Amino acid sequence: MALGVGMLVDNSIVVLESIHRCREEGDPLVRATLRGVTEVGGAVIASTLTSIAVFFPMIFVEGVAGQMFGDLGLTVVFSLLASLAVALFLIPMLASRQLADGKGESFGARMKQRWLHWSSFRELRELFSGFRWWHALFLPYYLLRFVLHLALEIVAKLLATVLNLVATALVGLVAGVLWLLGWVVKPILWLFDQFLERLSNFYAALIRWSLRNAVVVLSMAASAFVVMALGAGRLDTELIPEVHQAEFTVELVFPVGTPIDETDTMVAPIEQALREKVPHLRAMVTTIGSERDSDDSGERGEHTAKLGVSLLAGGGQQQAQTQREQGFAGSAPGEDAAGESAAGEPSEPGPDKPQSALSPTVAEAEALEVVREVVRDVPDLETNITRPVLFSFKNPVEVEIRGHDLEELAAATEAVRLRLEQIDGLRDVKASIQPGNPEVQIIYDRDALARLGLDIRQVAELVRDKVQGQEATKFNRRDRKVPIRVRVENMDQAGVEELRNLAVNPPGVAALNQLDVEQLGMQTPAIPLSAVADIKVGRGPNEIRRIGQQRVGLVTANVEGAGLGSVAADIHAAVDELELPPGVTTAVTGQSEEWETSSQSLYLALGLSVFLVYVIMASQFESLIYPLIILVSIPLAFVGVVVVLLALDMPVSVIAFLGAIMLAGIVVNNAIVLVDYINQLKARGHETAEAIELAGRVRLRPILMTTLTTVLGLIPMAAGLGDGAEIRQPMAITVIAGLSFSTLLTLIVIPTLYQLVDKAMGASAGPRPAELLAQELAELDEGLLVTELAELAQQQEQSAEPEDGEGEAPPESGPDDGETQDGEEPA
Repeated sequence: MALGVGMLVDNSIVVLESIHRCREEGDPLVRATLRGVTEVGGAVIASTLTSIAVFFPMIFVEGVAGQMFGDLGLTVVFSLLASLAVALFLIPMLASRQLADGKGESFGARMKQRWLHWSSFRELRELFSGFRWWHALFLPYYLLRFVLHLALEIVAKLLATVLNLVATALVGLVAGVLWLLGWVVKPILWLFDQFLERLSNFYAALIRWSLRNAVVVLSMAASAFVVMALGAGRLDTELIPEVHQAEFTVELVFPVGTPIDETDTMVAPIEQALREKVPHLRAMVTTIGSERDSDDSGERGEHTAKLGVSLLAGGGQQQAQTQREQGFAGSAPGEDAAGESAAGEPSEPGPDKPQSALSPTVAEAEALEVVREVVRDVPDLETNITRPVLFSFKNPVEVEIRGHDLEELAAATEAVRLRLEQIDGLRDVKASIQPGNPEVQIIYDRDALARLGLDIRQVAELVRDKVQGQEATKFNRRDRKVPIRVRVENMDQAGVEELRNLAVNPPGVAALNQLDVEQLGMQTPAIPLSAVADIKVGRGPNEIRRIGQQRVGLVTANVEGAGLGSVAADIHAAVDELELPPGVTTAVTGQSEEWETSSQSLYLALGLSVFLVYVIMASQFESLIYPLIILVSIPLAFVGVVVVLLALDMPVSVIAFLGAIMLAGIVVNNAIVLVDYINQLKARGHETAEAIELAGRVRLRPILMTTLTTVLGLIPMAAGLGDGAEIRQPMAITVIAGLSFSTLLTLIVIPTLYQLVDKAMGASAGPRPAELLAQELAELDEGLLVTELAELAQQQEQSAEPEDGEGEAPPESGPDDGETQDGEEPA
């Protein structure tokens, strides 16, 4: 609704302005209402349908754009349909109910009319005027009905009188306020009328000049198109604008295997340095370690820590003071059962920390520079900085390295990581393949197992059960089940030597040929694990990630100080320069891949929107040529979009692209109103040049008013007010820029193109046949005459009502002689 609030009043503005203009031209109220709606009704319907048409293709948009703005289309479509119904039916009705020139019926006359006319007495008089002798049998019934009717009528008249008094008082109060306000704004309105009159004269002269210098005008338009094409190539791209909430998380990863006590010791100086150096710090919460299962990657465990940082930005300072008063202290220090420890407390701004609240974007940028400076010199430390996001997206930059051999995959991933660190605009470059926990690697000798009659699967399961234990059952404790694991005593403290001597042929597993054992009378000897496997200590990968059933190494990075499109191009060039082993391939994914998917769908939606707009206009004008003239206003709008985005150094995002699609349905409205009235004037016999100039004068005011209402309605959104404003701002800026430029250029280019096309078609110059013109005027006058005769008959019927009661009151006179209710001359 914030998006469509400026568009909702456009239809009503056009209709009401047309009625007001007809009144200024001298038409009576009813005639002005009917003629005003008739002149702009078709254009209003067409312009509304074009605005609706651009939201229909949203159902074909894939990716994040379709997910985010699917409901937006429904909201705008139904609100525009409601505004169309209001403009075509409610607004004309209210305009026709205005009191003509202030000559309305006074309050006293209405009260006199109400209390002198009694329908109950009129019914009784009609009964006695046609009284028959057999009516006497039903006389009690007639009297009872009269009494009830009279009582109900008295109550109704009293209630109506009270309501009328209240309404009159309210109307008088509002009228008084408006009268005082009118005196205040009267000079402003006079200045505005003078400005609009001078602007209209200037625009008429500009139209005459543009019609005489069509080549110059079209050359300027072509130059604008060239500027748009060149500027569009310089625009950068991004998927979704970042939402800055003055909060971020710093993940610290030390070498795998670092004990939690050592992790805490190494994090303490980092935390202290951040508390002292980070400007605008509101609070910091530190979490040491995280619970890690055997299936977790190396990014979780006792060697990791998280720093949650909250800054004073926007309204953050007041919020921080409130939290301090409530005793906010972050997470209570301590250690939980999972081996996690946390500590946090609000940071009081020191003397060197500015107390003023900054924008979240500036506060985050300053704080992140300090964080990177502090952790830069810490050895064997990897950091990852993340922000809260409104939507779940991939990392801005992701490079997938696919291969089968883990060693080659790890080497290629590290090479890509080192290459990406050299690209400007990339921060926090991180590879997914990292050294894992120290581990004992068991490599089985299949030949030895076969000679001893052992099965490799049974031996592997036996070793696993002795080392990790086997889950025998589960113990039910309240709302959770605790697994009970059985394993060899003190096996969790065993070293490599104990593992080498682990017997792999317990009872039930034959180590030698059972027949030879029985013949020799020997006992089954214990076979150590070292006899059937090679045991060595090493480090495996922290994780083996698969995408599409292929082993993948992932290199991720954040984008800062550059656009996603330019960075993606640099990454493609850098990766192509690497010499990778055979069988190892790379692919740039992440948000750049999502942008490509969404942009393809958005281009399809834009093309479909333009086609639907053309179909609607072709149906309205019953021509295939005039809609093409109007469609020129779309690239004129894109000129403004490109210029403003370049001036603001704003990349093209999915949000801005959606704003461009909306422009395809909005910017044609002004041209539709202008061209439609030109056609009407030509149908009345005006020359083409005369019709263009007159239509420009007449339609200038509604075009400017509708443009201003849409632009002013989007200004709060473009100003970035409110939470999450970064998401809505590009759309509002795109619509404002495109609509403003298109309006200015449309008022000059469209009339010039119209005249050239009209001359080329050979359809201008002469007036229309007199018979056809006379027939149209006769039909219009006939419809207006029928309406006026019906109103006059109704007024005469009301004035000719017989007086009620018993003749004690004369009949109420109608309006002044020679005038009807709306101040028109009687027919």
